[in-house]
Amino acid sequence: YTTLFRLFKDYFYLSLLRIYLNNKDFQKLDQYEGLLSNKKNAAGFYNDYAWELSGQDLVTPAKDIDFTEKISKRSLDILADLQKQAAFPDDLNGSYNMYGDTYALILYKLNRFEEAFKYQDRVYQQGGLDTGGKERYAVYMEKVKGLEPAKKFIEDELSKGTDSRVLLAQLETIYGKLNLPLDNFKAIKAKSLEAVNANLKADIVKKYGTTDA
Repeated sequence: YTTLFRLFKDYFYLSLLRIYLNNKDFQKLDQYEGLLSNKKNAAGFYNDYAWELSGQDLVTPAKDIDFTEKISKRSLDILADLQKQAAFPDDLNGSYNMYGDTYALILYKLNRFEEAFKYQDRVYQQGGLDTGGKERYAVYMEKVKGLEPAKKFIEDELSKGTDSRVLLAQLETIYGKLNLPLDNFKAIKAKSLEAVNANLKADIVKKYGTTDA
């Protein structure tokens, strides 16, 4: 009964948090966030809210970006406090990877490229990037580290079978900027397609035992 009551109470407080977020009432946010029995719920809620406003990709404009940055950073700050208190902080790395990816995208759209790369690099080092995250990482890397490091990163990812037309397009542009032979790019693109198909075949065999229809 106590656990069920706590869950319903937290659900109620989270509903209030959305109202106060929409009103940008930070005083009320502090009040009801403090009443939650599980602060991780607040961090996840703030991240979801910030992700919705971030544009969710590199090209879609973010909404109310200065406010969105504050909310996204708040999710990371809560998580940092939880990691300090946790017996096994690494168990929260998965949450950090999601929140860090969101925050990095917002920083990128604020033209804070160094910071965006720093946060995304930590997620990368923890193995927490999906294909979309790797696409964003490559863009931040090119901005901060330059063409050659971005070229190497993309080529490494493509050789592993990362299936991304976005990475291929960025790599082709980099080849143009560096005046590299386009035939070399085409060879990498062909090998990438082979790696993607090999990975797909391996996944099917793992699931079904064969690629036969």
